[in-house]
Amino acid sequence: MLSEARDPALRNRLIAALGAVTDAELAGKVRSLALSDTVRNNEAIQLIGRQFQQAATREAAWQWLQTHIDALLERIPHWRQGNTAQFAAGFCDNAHRDAVEAFFAPRIATLGGGPRALAATLERIELCQAKKAHYSEALGAWMQ
Repeated sequence: MLSEARDPALRNRLIAALGAVTDAELAGKVRSLALSDTVRNNEAIQLIGRQFQQAATREAAWQWLQTHIDALLERIPHWRQGNTAQFAAGFCDNAHRDAVEAFFAPRIATLGGGPRALAATLERIELCQAKKAHYSEALGAWMQ
């Protein structure tokens, strides 16, 4: 259906629905779809972004991105390439923060808007950690 859809609103809804898939096998197919000619460049970004937005698919999407970053970057215009760092903004722990920084640091300067996007992503991860630390004690006490 997606390959035949021409209406932008319908395509947008289909991409959103596909990106929201949480079944591991289907989600893997969705991520592969992002590199196919079936989807447009902007739709590829949406598919992967939706996979990162969900806790159920975030880690698999991160592993996929690390393996397929070059192929994905080839699909997107230079001025949007730096935004790929923002996919990881949903993480909320030091291990992922450090992994995101280590992964993007060697290439971020060559990606349009990359340094700013990476800095914002790292800050969002750090803010999430601070909120989690601040509220976890109160939440734990309330739940008891």
